[in-house]
Amino acid sequence: MKSLSTRIEVRHYGGEAIRHAHDHHQVVVPLQGVMEMDVDGQQDDVTETRAAVIAHGQDHSFLGSDRNSFLVVDVPASTVFGLERQSRLWSAAREQPYIEFDTSLSGFCNFLAGQVSQVEFHGVRSEVAGGLIVEALARGIGLEEQALPEPLRRAVGFISAHCDDPITIAAVAREAGLSESRLYALFKAELRVSPKRYIARQRMQRAALLLEQSRLPIAEIALRVGYGDQSAFTRAFHRETGVSPADHRRTHQAEK
Repeated sequence: MKSLSTRIEVRHYGGEAIRHAHDHHQVVVPLQGVMEMDVDGQQDDVTETRAAVIAHGQDHSFLGSDRNSFLVVDVPASTVFGLERQSRLWSAAREQPYIEFDTSLSGFCNFLAGQVSQVEFHGVRSEVAGGLIVEALARGIGLEEQALPEPLRRAVGFISAHCDDPITIAAVAREAGLSESRLYALFKAELRVSPKRYIARQRMQRAALLLEQSRLPIAEIALRVGYGDQSAFTRAFHRETGVSPADHRRTHQAEK
């Protein structure tokens, strides 16, 4: 099944699974017990301080011990969180699917496991938490952050500053000093996402924070993230997160 937004769950694994692959990336961090895994013919145990990182499309199978639990992060292949370093992690995972990590990540994942058991993780909350886990694993195999090319940095900054405006791709391209076709190619090469999709995700991330942290009417939030029509905003938000703006607000404000 394709993951449309980052999802974090605590899972328990039993007998050996039939080999399968996902349309999304996946990180499996051990909380308790052992799981034997085979990722594209590479076999190892996921236990203690060894995680598995599975890039989208990789065949894998598993066999869990009698008592086990794992924190599983499903990340859309088109995610923009983490930018360059995270995209390079998924590439590196095809050669090195098992990664050793330090105890600080263990503590964070155990904390998250307690939170996940109390409330469903989705939207900005899961995007940020999942991004932190992926970043920690990327650092663990020596992937250093690389600066974005200057034209792309200008484009991303322009989008961030104008999320509440009806941004056009032509305007972003002018800010970056590129043709629209070159802008598209640069976004796909560096961020693994189109400019249009990047803008949509930035708007939905901002909208999610406003829903969580304010009592603004949903119609006002729609205007603040560049939508003149509340119904269009609601459809876009549901498409991105899997829930309506009203449901997202109820879930997150009920936690306060």
